[in-house]
Amino acid sequence: MADSVRNGQEGDELFLNEVSDATPLRDRNRAPHLHPKSLRPAAPANAARALVIERNGELVEGRAPGVSRLQLADLRAGRLRPEAQIDLHGHDRERAHRALDEFLDQSAALERRCVLVIHGRGLHSDEGPVIKERVIDWLARSHKPIRGFCTARPRDGGTGAIYILLEKA
Repeated sequence: MADSVRNGQEGDELFLNEVSDATPLRDRNRAPHLHPKSLRPAAPANAARALVIERNGELVEGRAPGVSRLQLADLRAGRLRPEAQIDLHGHDRERAHRALDEFLDQSAALERRCVLVIHGRGLHSDEGPVIKERVIDWLARSHKPIRGFCTARPRDGGTGAIYILLEKA
């Protein structure tokens, strides 16, 4: 068929000849209108989503894929008030991880949007801010429904704490 096409008119005639026995559809609007969000592929519930981490001195921020810095503006500014908090002072690494994990599970189950994790600054530790660095690492590789996190405002603990923004249920 392609060999016989020499100009636009022959192409039109060939097309009409090919579709001449086609039957038009009765209902042209058969497919339902889908909202763009419904077209996004769903990630498996247990898939880890590495967060993008940015640091500026002692300040830290993490964002899930697709979340912009602008979307975390209210969190950074402290306009989203924490609905719950956990204090990890005095915990060793294992206990801190377990406590944080349980806290995030409970917060998600209770549909909390913003929580505060107080990890300390490591001022009384020979190793520095061990729990702080672990918390950041755990959140960055977490399977939890986290949209982002950032260093807390001074009134909530400053560089010794972070706000975590959880996904809506």
